[in-house]
This record gives sequence, C-alpha cells and structure tokens, in this order.
Amino acid sequence: MVLDNSAYRALFREVGPHPSAMPGDNFLRFVLFHPDASTVLGEHESRWCLPMLAQFAAALERHGHDHALQAIRRDIAQDPLMEAAYRQGLPHWIRAVGADAVEHDGAVRPLVHPDPRRGATECRVVVETPPPSRTWAGPG
Repeated sequence: MVLDNSAYRALFREVGPHPSAMPGDNFLRFVLFHPDASTVLGEHESRWCLPMLAQFAAALERHGHDHALQAIRRDIAQDPLMEAAYRQGLPHWIRAVGADAVEHDGAVRPLVHPDPRRGATECRVVVETPPPSRTWAGPG
C-alpha cells in the first residue's frame, strides 16, 4: 500500500510509463526496475537499490510463500545486473554497512528535486502502517 501527497507526485511527475514499476504502484519495483529511477533517486544503486534489496531479502526470508514477493524474486533473477547485485553485491554491502542499515524507516536518502534550481536534496523515509493493518499482539 502506498500513500502519497502532492510533493510525492511532483517528484515523480516526469517519470515515463512502465508496465510494472511505477512509483505509486510498487515503490520497490520502481527502485529496482524502472529505467528512470536513477533520474529521481540520488545515488540510486548504493543508497536506494541495495538497502531496498536487503529489505526485500529479509521479507522473502520471513514470507517466502508470498506470491508477490516470489514474482519480484523471479524478475530479479531474469535481470542479470539485478541478480548479481542480489547474490553478490547485497551480502557484501550488508557486511560492510552492518545489519542495522537494512532498516528502512527513518533512513535519509538523496533525491533529485523536480525543481532544477533546488538540485540534489534529501528525504527521510517514513514507513507508516495504519492501525487496521497492524497485527495486534495484545496488552503488555
């Protein structure tokens, strides 16, 4: 589920169409597969792809039966560069930065501002889950 606002839409307004990787539909697919991702996401490979691949790998480990995750894994496997990043680059990156870097919520990542006068900027990634979507563990 993706919730966005006018700033989010403005950031991605120049992104060309893609059949399965639009930022408002599936942000992980956008980061990994959209050819325009690097025009919006600063330091695309190191600051966006690898952290999101790490998050994806953790989700796949926990929920390997999930069909949507399996479909993304198949798409990664069909892309030679992405498969190399997943199999070789990701383990190296995690060893280099530590397992804590896998956490996405609160991370500060670089963006290319849609207003060319502003240029490069940063954003804080905030992951929010509305209360009905959370699993309630009970009191205490």
